[in-house]
Amino acid sequence: MGSLVRAGIGLAIGGAAIALVLAAGGITYRAWQAGEGVSAPTRTPRERAYVVETATLEAVTVTPIVTSYGRLESGRTLELRAVLAGPLVELSEAFRDGGAVADGETLYRIDPSKLETALALAETDVAEAEAALAETHAALNLARLEADAARQQLDLRDQALARQTGLRDRGVATEADLEAATLARAAANQTLINRQQVVAGDEARVAQAEITLRRREIALVEARRTLDETSVTAPFAGVLADVTAVPGGLVSSGEQLAVLI
Repeated sequence: MGSLVRAGIGLAIGGAAIALVLAAGGITYRAWQAGEGVSAPTRTPRERAYVVETATLEAVTVTPIVTSYGRLESGRTLELRAVLAGPLVELSEAFRDGGAVADGETLYRIDPSKLETALALAETDVAEAEAALAETHAALNLARLEADAARQQLDLRDQALARQTGLRDRGVATEADLEAATLARAAANQTLINRQQVVAGDEARVAQAEITLRRREIALVEARRTLDETSVTAPFAGVLADVTAVPGGLVSSGEQLAVLI
């Protein structure tokens, strides 16, 4: 009996001791976890200071410099080609690569001697055609005068024939007189027809002479235009490039001598 009581008391004391140990361990574990979660005390950061330069604001005009890359192209480009063939007798001092020319400046001139001769011949042809036209007009005027005279003769022959017819009806004139008047009237009529044919021929010759004159005048204008083409001027101011012409050089029709940019 006494031993059982002592055993129970010992078990109770042991259980209490174990419970105290477990409680202490739990407290220690919780304290250790709480210690890890506590951060170090934070420090208040110091205010940062910046160093800047100061200046007085003034209004100024600034021209920016822009650097870009690309390709320049000419707004107007003209190929200078020889319209006529021949030697170059005149060449501008600026007719070289990079040479600057002004608007209306004479660039080059081709030998005009043959074309000047052709122009003189064309002027002579026109003068000859004008003389021929004047001659045909004069001939036409004379032919018209002769035709008028032939018409007057015919009128007189008509009157004579009518008078002879009247005399014959009254028994005064003979048949021979009437026949002679009739033949004279027929001859006058034939003369008038011949004169009218001459007038028609002269009118045709006048028309032909006028056509010939117009052709000669057209040839004269063409000769002057061709002569003007021996001298070439710059249609606008620019710079020359790809120059191939040299003083005294012989050029062919359509040959490119330079490029005006």
